[in-house]
Amino acid sequence: MSQRNGCPRQNPVSLVQHSSEVNDSRVWNIDWHHSGKNLVSCGTDKTAKIWRLEGNKLEKIQTISGDQSRSIRFGKFSHCGNFLATASFDASVIIYEFTEGNFEERHRLEGHENEVKCVQFSPSGRYIATCSRDKTVFVWEAEDDEIEFRLQTVIQKHTADVKFLVWHPDHELLVSGGYDDCIALHYFDGEDWINGQFIESAHDSTVWSASWDPTGKFLASVGDDHYLKIWQLIDPLPTSGAKLMKIASFEVEKSRWPLFTVDWNQKSGLIAIAGADMTVRILGFDQDSQTVTLLSEPPKRYSAGKGEKVR
Repeated sequence: MSQRNGCPRQNPVSLVQHSSEVNDSRVWNIDWHHSGKNLVSCGTDKTAKIWRLEGNKLEKIQTISGDQSRSIRFGKFSHCGNFLATASFDASVIIYEFTEGNFEERHRLEGHENEVKCVQFSPSGRYIATCSRDKTVFVWEAEDDEIEFRLQTVIQKHTADVKFLVWHPDHELLVSGGYDDCIALHYFDGEDWINGQFIESAHDSTVWSASWDPTGKFLASVGDDHYLKIWQLIDPLPTSGAKLMKIASFEVEKSRWPLFTVDWNQKSGLIAIAGADMTVRILGFDQDSQTVTLLSEPPKRYSAGKGEKVR
């Protein structure tokens, strides 16, 4: 491993194609297995593909196809690593279990009236949350000793397409956001799911993604307004009603392109953001001064497509 500017320089990982079909080339979502060995990719070709990292190469080890009839919008491994959930534009969510070297279908979650945009396992493994273009958030509860999930509650708080969900790392606290420019908090009070804080105009346009920091004290969100915003969790106890307070923001200057995704590194504490300008930026957040600093911005080699509809 060589050094460059004082930082370790890794050997490049080989590039792979999710699909060779020109009209099926969009990859909607990727997610690392918690072991760090496997990666799932989901795309418009209606498949989910499992890849294994061997040295500096990604090798495809499984293709899941034929189970969902439209684009697979989101794929997520469970925290225990034994399950994989995929959400599709055909309004279904499928739960797969790792058995004898492959992920096999075990349960199908149905009930949304339109495209499912995101699926997330709660840290405890007790719940699965899904959200949809039908403006709802569904919370499913795992049945005891069975690989079955029953619909526990339907949350109807948003007034438009719900784009993302994210669980707090330590509590049964769920955050949602979407096309209505809002961020909403939902928590379980021991008997039922409660709609907590509802932040109107959290961004000036669609809220696309959010991610918790390693401590669970701060939440980063990004939106169509090309802003990254940092929110502090004031009360993390679900029974008392958690609240978020905005403490910092960062604008991608001289850009009119949306930010679609954000991920807060759970080891280094660095924040990665990316969007329609096809640029990945790395940022740092200082808790003491409550400031966000741009650390790196790779050179732009491509121009974002015009007129492309993003769903």
